[in-house]
Amino acid sequence: GIAIVVIIIVPFVIVSINKKMKIKKRTDAFLTKALKHNLNVSDYELMDNFSIGLDKENLKLFYIKGNEINPEEFVIDLTLLNKCYSSDSSRSVNTSDKSISVIDRLELVLKYKETTKADTIIEFFNTDHFPHINNELQIIEKWVQLIKPLLKIK
Repeated sequence: GIAIVVIIIVPFVIVSINKKMKIKKRTDAFLTKALKHNLNVSDYELMDNFSIGLDKENLKLFYIKGNEINPEEFVIDLTLLNKCYSSDSSRSVNTSDKSISVIDRLELVLKYKETTKADTIIEFFNTDHFPHINNELQIIEKWVQLIKPLLKIK
């Protein structure tokens, strides 16, 4: 009886430990890259297709786009911004009894004070990469709420 329970439970324990180790490795790698840019990241989010972090002391946003093989790193100076908001591209889909809105793309838009400078767009979700939206709506709103108050600090 006990041997069967152990045989059933052990694979779940191993999977759980491996997942925690992978998350820790990604977190450590992200924070190490932020340190290379002299950033002290206090808030961060690690998603499948990007990582984002905030240095509230230096008013900088750190963003890594792409995968581990070919990542692109960006440091955005929040003192140069005047606006931050979320934007989505959605479409209506008709079902048998009603019409529903489907989000195809979800982005964090950072607008610069200098109007000649192009907006910085951080993609949180895109149906081209992932078929279903999960918690990206809540996460993007969290980031808007984290960044907005910092735009008022000079």
